[in-house]
Amino acid sequence: MWLNYGVRDGLPSSCIVDAVQDLSGRIWFASSQTGVSCFDGHTFTNLTPTGVPPGTGVLSLALDLDGDLWLASYGGGLVRYDGREFTCFTVEDGLSGWKITAVLTDTRGRIWCAVGDLYDPSYRGGVHYFDGRCLVSCQGAGELVGANVLSLAEDSDGVIWAGTHGRGAWQLANAGARRVTPERGGMEDEVWSMALDSTGRMWLGTGSGVARAVDGRLESVPGTGAMEGVAVLAMHEDDQGRMWLGYERWRHQPAVRRSTNHVHHRRRAGGQPGVVGDTRSRGPSLDGDPGWRRQSVRRPVHSALQHGGWPS
Repeated sequence: MWLNYGVRDGLPSSCIVDAVQDLSGRIWFASSQTGVSCFDGHTFTNLTPTGVPPGTGVLSLALDLDGDLWLASYGGGLVRYDGREFTCFTVEDGLSGWKITAVLTDTRGRIWCAVGDLYDPSYRGGVHYFDGRCLVSCQGAGELVGANVLSLAEDSDGVIWAGTHGRGAWQLANAGARRVTPERGGMEDEVWSMALDSTGRMWLGTGSGVARAVDGRLESVPGTGAMEGVAVLAMHEDDQGRMWLGYERWRHQPAVRRSTNHVHHRRRAGGQPGVVGDTRSRGPSLDGDPGWRRQSVRRPVHSALQHGGWPS
């Protein structure tokens, strides 16, 4: 059963792009149009971070080990909310730009943030982390310095991965940055999302389908060839080993962008193929692969992903 919440129920907008549950059980939602909203199980409380331009959207959320909420403000810098007040970290604090596209808490408790632009590949961004006192820029990251970074993830070895707009995916380590994806100069160099599955493999959502890291190399995921030319915006593996993909396909016309949102899901290798999740979904398989099913949705795709679990 689907329960749909919208503006009439108290949300600040219908464009919800991320969600996270805090230590008290409340659900926080990020709006790409304006601020955040907290749901206590009954009502929504909408908050607008102080110190950021009005109408600034939030693209990503993360909780630190103290329970503070961190916001990736797209145009207002990195924001922390301790339950009482907002603290903004901007270019004056060391950020390479105002547009934060992703925020991540690693297993050591550090807060990582990505700086980039969703539309301009030439935007100079970067990767930073908060060590508890101040922001630290990954200046030793070699070619990754100044990159337009779209996504962040941590693998099972504690290594941070950074997905970029035009430079592929990178691993960050003490020795610097290492490019994981081969340079091909196409949509494959756009890494919009990443997710670690239960077997320890990293999945990459690109502009030409989905790839995963296996034994130190990347391989294309069967059945995703029909997704070329789309942005795979979100991925998450549920407790039954099914990987959920949310993507947007668009075409450009003068002053017009037409888009269609979809959800795909696939069982882990060895599982039985078939329709999962919403049993009303009877869409065709991808490239004849019965392991993939597609569901088209009219509202933002991230709202549909809530049914299958949410990547934290």
